[in-house]
Amino acid sequence: MNSQVCIGMTEGIEGILAHLGLQEVMHDFERTQFDIYVPSDYAGSEREERDAVHRMAEIVLVHKHTGLRLLYLRSENYFGDEVRYKLVNIFIVGQVGKAEVLSVDFNNKIVVTNKGEVAFGQLFNDSFPRG
Repeated sequence: MNSQVCIGMTEGIEGILAHLGLQEVMHDFERTQFDIYVPSDYAGSEREERDAVHRMAEIVLVHKHTGLRLLYLRSENYFGDEVRYKLVNIFIVGQVGKAEVLSVDFNNKIVVTNKGEVAFGQLFNDSFPRG
């Protein structure tokens, strides 16, 4: 993902993740801050069936306060006693459709995407499976 240097902007993936209390690779996270769903193009797909054999799955975390969506690949070890989440991408779903997140200004509640700037209030985070 692209990183922009702007006053008041969070720089790069690490800054966005840190603000949300997440990491690029992690073993746990604060679930109360997020709604979680399986992407509609993944549910019931051949990809999901193949991943299930390897104890893997795609999930999307929707941050309740911002509407930011984070696609993670969830995997379990062979014994199923350790879970790992690896970030795939950060995106939004809003009036501009689905867009990749480049940076976020958390102070002014603006998301910079590959389709332009979007205010938090224009994001769909109430009925989360829209993307």
